[in-house]
Amino acid sequence: MTHNLEEALGKVSGTHRVALHWFQEHQSEVVLWSVIQEFSKTQSRLANLAKGIYKPEYTDYALSVRVLQDG
Repeated sequence: MTHNLEEALGKVSGTHRVALHWFQEHQSEVVLWSVIQEFSKTQSRLANLAKGIYKPEYTDYALSVRVLQDG
């Protein structure tokens, strides 16, 4: 599985690659919103607070889905 992900990451660049790599590094973790906000300020936007599904304008695909514990 990791091999396929590495191959897929090799096909993207720039902001999209940075964001996908962040998700790879944090898979299976519960991440605080403040951590996501800080990364978004300095590297690449990962999610949107207003909507659960975030699709950046630079891609045709959703990048993230935000899930709330009580949502």
